[in-house]
Amino acid sequence: MRNETGERRLAVVLDQLGELRKDRLRLVEQYFFVTEALRVVEAQKRELQQEIKHIRTDERERIAQDLHDHVGHEMVAVLAGLRKLRDSAHGSARAHLDGITMHVAEVGRRIHRAVVGARPRIVEELGLSRALEVTLVSCATDGALDFSFTTKGAVPKFLPAPVESALYRVAQEAFTNVLKHARGARRIDVVLGGSATSVSLTITDNGAGYAPELQQRGELYDTGIGLLGMQQRMRSIGGVLQIESLPGQGTTVTALASLNREQRSAPS
Repeated sequence: MRNETGERRLAVVLDQLGELRKDRLRLVEQYFFVTEALRVVEAQKRELQQEIKHIRTDERERIAQDLHDHVGHEMVAVLAGLRKLRDSAHGSARAHLDGITMHVAEVGRRIHRAVVGARPRIVEELGLSRALEVTLVSCATDGALDFSFTTKGAVPKFLPAPVESALYRVAQEAFTNVLKHARGARRIDVVLGGSATSVSLTITDNGAGYAPELQQRGELYDTGIGLLGMQQRMRSIGGVLQIESLPGQGTTVTALASLNREQRSAPS
């Protein structure tokens, strides 16, 4: 009887040891996964930092946007994996993973603040209207396009920095889309409009256009032409982005932002 009891206790102890070994193996695997994920993030961060140091000032905003769109999405995936690992860990391993998760999340927030909060230097130095015109001339010259830039109405002299940044970046993306994706485009026309209560930016090309049902089904967001990012930028300032296009009739992108009383009266 005593031998049977001892054997049962031994079996229980062996089972517990087996479970502990499995837990230890899982923690080791999780640790290496986290280490590799951080190595990849840090390598990408260093690579982008080196690239930023050697590019022209007027290209820095585009690199920052790539950082937000691509590395940001990858970091979201890494964070999701880290949180899953943290929730399955115990004791000191859980605390260690929790610290790593907080560190990666803070890196992501810094990237977001650097991209979304930064005011384009060209806008800061020249003002929104002149910055748009200079950028249009540069893009149109590179693409051998005819172009026009006009202002309409009373564009406020002072606009809040987030509004200027959003409109300028929408324009950058729209100009790039014309050069890369608007087949047959020979002309681009830009109108910056304003009133006491709102500011608008309209960009029109005479390219091939596209069927409106593509946008309705969301298929344009998978073509790499940046429409989703443009929408997000305008939503971040409480504005809207409208896109009108028909096959063979070109495309018109309109960004509209409302201005409240404080925004209209205070310099940015």
